[in-house]
Amino acid sequence: MKIVFWSEKEQAGSTFNMAAVACAAAMLYPVSIAVLAGGYEDQDLENQFQFSENTKDIWRQSCMVAEESNYYVASGLDLLLRKSETEEFTDDYIKQQMKQVVPKRLYCLPAGKKQYGKWWDKEEVFQKMELIEQKMENCFDVVFIDCGCRKDDFSIKMLEQADVCVMNMHQEEETIGEYYRKRMRFQGEVFFLVGNYFEESVYTRENLERIYRVDEKNIGAIPYNVHLQAAGMKGRASGYVKSQLQGKCGLEFEKELTRSTQLIMQLAGIETRNFLEC
Repeated sequence: MKIVFWSEKEQAGSTFNMAAVACAAAMLYPVSIAVLAGGYEDQDLENQFQFSENTKDIWRQSCMVAEESNYYVASGLDLLLRKSETEEFTDDYIKQQMKQVVPKRLYCLPAGKKQYGKWWDKEEVFQKMELIEQKMENCFDVVFIDCGCRKDDFSIKMLEQADVCVMNMHQEEETIGEYYRKRMRFQGEVFFLVGNYFEESVYTRENLERIYRVDEKNIGAIPYNVHLQAAGMKGRASGYVKSQLQGKCGLEFEKELTRSTQLIMQLAGIETRNFLEC
């Protein structure tokens, strides 16, 4: 299953929203999840997460080797891009190149470390991005892809192939209306996700459903949460989401995040029986 987060406009919070939903899904349901950025150099997504202890040790050793030897050591996406298409991408090999966020449940593929130009996706080496994503779909139950507001070839392909396209939007913008006016059509389901959501606003989730005649199963919200934003900046998004789902903090955030995550997973065809990770 492939779930793509995308927005037509910048600063719609697709990375932040996807990190929160992926963490919640990994903690609520017995599924294995991979998350990756839709751009080669985009490290915003991986910066939301901490390493597990085992992954920290492996990556720390790699960095030490690189510093002592004074040469570039490929890892993460860089290493997978260098691997020949004729070589076997085993599940274990793919997972070894990823950060383990929630043990055996949520993995993040680190982005590339070298600088590339605006049209990086046109270069031959990056044509394997789609192959890597396909291999990851075989390895995990669900693959989340953060395409931001990109419109390059790779992002367009991912949107066309997605089982669910999560359209990220601001509460006061006419994203839903623009979507229907332009008659954008994707292969899979479309889910509208309001980021930095305020229940006190004129455009509540219920009002947006009524105004645009959107089925309630196709729209959700991530309430504004300054503490989660701060946690994400420190790489602690998963820990904070876990504390919210265990009822240690505010109820509104927990309720809306759980609801949105459940609806997105249901649209992707995933069984959504609660299975909170202890």
